[in-house]
Amino acid sequence: MIIYFCEQCGARVPEKEIASGAARVLEEVRAVCTKCAGARPSGRATAHVAVPAGGVPPRRDSRAGAASASGLGARASPPSSRAAKAPQPADARAPSRPGFPKLWLYAGGGVIVLLLVAIVAVVVGRPAPSTKPETRRTDDASSRGKSVRPTTDTGTTAKTTATSTTGETPAKTTAEPPAKPAPPPTKTETEEYDPRAAVAASLLEQAKAYFKSNPDDPWGYKEKLEQLKASYARTPPAAEAERLLGEMKPLPAVEDRLESIPEAKDYQLVYDLNLARIGATITYDADRRDQIKGPFDRIAYLLELKPKSGGAQYLYVSMDAFTDDLGKIGVPTNASGARFQQNVTNMNVYSNVDGIVTGAGLEGGNIEFWPNNYGNRNSANVPNASSQTYDFGDEPSNPVDGYGSMQVHNHDAKQTLFAINHWRQGNGADLGIGNRSRDNPDWTFSGSAGSYRTKRLRVLVHCK
Repeated sequence: MIIYFCEQCGARVPEKEIASGAARVLEEVRAVCTKCAGARPSGRATAHVAVPAGGVPPRRDSRAGAASASGLGARASPPSSRAAKAPQPADARAPSRPGFPKLWLYAGGGVIVLLLVAIVAVVVGRPAPSTKPETRRTDDASSRGKSVRPTTDTGTTAKTTATSTTGETPAKTTAEPPAKPAPPPTKTETEEYDPRAAVAASLLEQAKAYFKSNPDDPWGYKEKLEQLKASYARTPPAAEAERLLGEMKPLPAVEDRLESIPEAKDYQLVYDLNLARIGATITYDADRRDQIKGPFDRIAYLLELKPKSGGAQYLYVSMDAFTDDLGKIGVPTNASGARFQQNVTNMNVYSNVDGIVTGAGLEGGNIEFWPNNYGNRNSANVPNASSQTYDFGDEPSNPVDGYGSMQVHNHDAKQTLFAINHWRQGNGADLGIGNRSRDNPDWTFSGSAGSYRTKRLRVLVHCK
């Protein structure tokens, strides 16, 4: 059912007035009541169109539309053969639909209501902020990854009793004794890495392993411990080495070969070098150049070797001085400036190595002292030398600071008396007394230094 209101006075227009034609329908839901229209009721209904709110108006009859649009008092044209029927009773009409704009209003209102309901649900459902003290994490390494008990501002542990839903029982807080402090971090976690201590620890283990495999050489073991103690002082391994030295029984004195060589008593020591410590830089255990007074006329060398298998070896050789510079009679490093390839005269030789020609006043001596690389060509035309092997007649070459050679020979006897080559390699240097039994007689490329338990070189001079 459609309810009409008068366009003029605003009063509701009864349906029966519309049905009888006394009231006129203008358009859609607009109408003019009988009073305002001034029309007399008649038995003929005026054609009208009622459009449901929000709907699409039905197609109008052209004659009825013309009649209603002609003005007040206009009469409708007589119906045709298909004359419009009188409006049916209300219960027989098709149900009316709400107008299209009203649907949008209803839908919009519904959406707003749903949004409000959702907002209220979110606000009401959000959990209240927790009043529980924040859990702290300790920085201590021993409790890393574990949380400690929550504490109050006073440092005591807080424990809260449950509160009933009615609010009758207030929350209670009881204090517990403070939690025990975490243990301090261990030393290994905070101690900084000390590379010197790490190297010293390795050397200590090597010294122990050496003595275990060489129990008959306590002197070598003692020497290793003393070197460790001197070179890595104020480290735990050095302290351990000092303790082990203190526990060692007194060792019998090692025979000093110089005392067994009559000539040596008139010579003065200039250099003493433990060959176990050679390298790119030569550091002498004793350097007494400053104690030598006056010129000297002879130079002597004593080389002592103790192989890991076999007895101790030594060779002593003295000769007329080939230089007056004490700085050039030691290991011929590039820094020393020593470079000699020449004959030497009046050699005296003492040795316990089989095959060595010993004696006094030997004239077939020559030396090859240089820091250079060298080849096997006999460029100096040394007698009895070969250009196919490295022996007592070789040729120095570049680089100047290279392989290095410190060799004393008796070319008349076709012998190398002693050789110290490639010292920058340390334990991989070439070292030997007499001719090497194979390959190169002067020990070049032998890398033999590591085959000796002890190795020592002393350089002496005889002052005028």
